[in-house]
Amino acid sequence: MERILINLAFWSFQIINTITACLMTFIPKQFHESLFKNPEAVYEKLGFSAIAVEMVHNIIRGHGAVLLAVSIFIWIERMKSRSVYLLISLVCALSVYAHIMTLHQHLKTAEIVNAIGHFGSMYITIIITAVVGILNLVVYFKWGKWSLCVDKKS
Repeated sequence: MERILINLAFWSFQIINTITACLMTFIPKQFHESLFKNPEAVYEKLGFSAIAVEMVHNIIRGHGAVLLAVSIFIWIERMKSRSVYLLISLVCALSVYAHIMTLHQHLKTAEIVNAIGHFGSMYITIIITAVVGILNLVVYFKWGKWSLCVDKKS
């Protein structure tokens, strides 16, 4: 049972984070705008110029690059170290915080809510990220009690 939870925690993060990070890094505009029903209306409501929109997409690209670096590092470390699960939990917690703050900002103005349309993808992202983070936190705290763990010193 422990091995199943360890694999589920590790691989759920790696799959979701790597795919998202690649989309954010290599096609940030398409990835970001796919979340809106009318991206131009959203940018107009926010008062974004074309340069500001490109800057937002570059920020998304940078965030994606950092997430991709984390995925690569975790891939190198694999499941042999307890600290990997703490890192994953921290990344998930900070991502949930960032998503909640973004959601809060977007929900403050009725015009922006109307321009964006639905926020279902944001809510689903928050829930999935929180669940993956909690799974990894459980593995981190249970690590020393499980006989299957490779590196009990960490």
